Amino acid sequence: MTDPISTYVDEVARHLRARGNARRQALADLEAALRETAAGYDGPDDPSAAAVASFGSARAYAAELDEELRTERPLKTVFGIPNSLTAGVLERMAATFDPSDPHVVVPHVFGIGWALNMGAIAARLGLLNPDDLDDELLEQAIAGPGRWARALAWLSVGAAAVATVGTIAQRRRLGFTGRRAWADVPGAASIGAVAGILVALGGDDGLPARQRLVAPAYGALFATIGAAAPGGLRPDGTRPRWAGWWGLPLGTVLWWAATYGPVKAAVGRAVRR
Repeated sequence: MTDPISTYVDEVARHLRARGNARRQALADLEAALRETAAGYDGPDDPSAAAVASFGSARAYAAELDEELRTERPLKTVFGIPNSLTAGVLERMAATFDPSDPHVVVPHVFGIGWALNMGAIAARLGLLNPDDLDDELLEQAIAGPGRWARALAWLSVGAAAVATVGTIAQRRRLGFTGRRAWADVPGAASIGAVAGILVALGGDDGLPARQRLVAPAYGALFATIGAAAPGGLRPDGTRPRWAGWWGLPLGTVLWWAATYGPVKAAVGRAVRR
């Protein structure tokens, strides 16, 4: 027989954005509180079911828990500037496309400084409605048009791999001239590997929906930069200063297509229904 308390805790875990030790402790505390409530229940209904009913919907509880954990975790700063050289990279990635958050400026994904919340900008421009972007719609966006976004991201990763291998062959023909030109090959390969990991995380059902939506978009961004970086070799094996500059703007366009595109398509589908 299914245990209502275990089912409820699993459902809360599916909607909970927080990760790491704070997440595990919060879920353990929740289960303990539910067991205690069930043990003290004196009524005609099943004690476990009654305890679960008293805690409300799993999605609402997870949202309240996320807000509580976010409030309890102070933001690290350096001279007042956000310091993001810490854990929680995926959470900060998701924060850069969060229409439900009115803040346009959020802590940098990795590094010291700030980044733009493109979701908030889209909401202010009237492109998205924050009230429509619940977890159910995000799941539909990921399972539907999000698959095309991940396929596009994988193509970017493949292009980065081909560009890296191709430039190795070219530099062999050039006799490995230009030490600086050769040094960016492992860098491009590393960027491609990170991009592949991020795209793969888009299919991890254990992650919150917002992270699964945004991670492949960053994978496409990094892979495009990695594909552009090795290009532009001169015949002597050196690279012009601005060689491969097109990687950043093209990657940014792909990032926007992989985040805004699936969400907008899911919203349109929901409206038509």
